[in-house]
Amino acid sequence: MRVSTVNENRIDIHLSADELYDIFGGYDNIDYKKTDCRAKINCLISALVPDMFFPLDCEKILIEVRPSNPGCTISIIKQYRENESKEKTVTFIYENSNDLILSVELLNELTCKASALYTKGKKYAVICRIKPFEIKKVIHIGEYCKIKYRQIDAVIISEYWQPVCKENAVNKLARAFLQ
Repeated sequence: MRVSTVNENRIDIHLSADELYDIFGGYDNIDYKKTDCRAKINCLISALVPDMFFPLDCEKILIEVRPSNPGCTISIIKQYRENESKEKTVTFIYENSNDLILSVELLNELTCKASALYTKGKKYAVICRIKPFEIKKVIHIGEYCKIKYRQIDAVIISEYWQPVCKENAVNKLARAFLQ
């Protein structure tokens, strides 16, 4: 048995073919409608993932069971209501400093929980954590830059680009360029 954290909202439990057979009697016997199957899955979750994932800070969880060769993967995924979901990571990639400066006013209108500024050559990137309802405001900033919504883009930039400002970058840019 192996547990892996996919992201802050999802954990995967990987069972080998032998473990799958010992616990459930085979993949075909996994049926969440059956009480004994639910109990076995709940026991696995509470035994393997007590502190890494719980207590739940979400409305409900989704349990997904997929076959893998050999064995299966059980995914436990936190589910949120749209207005209660966690912040989204948005990355703005600018071709030059001029475009960045031109968009500072629009960036400042976002309520960023956290923001950072990176550079690579002449390019700049601003990474922001914003509430999901603010995504609509992001569209206008796209006039000045490329917008990436995937967490992996932010991770790659923070790993391989040079940091200019790692905390409150949007606030600091606004203070520097807006009067």
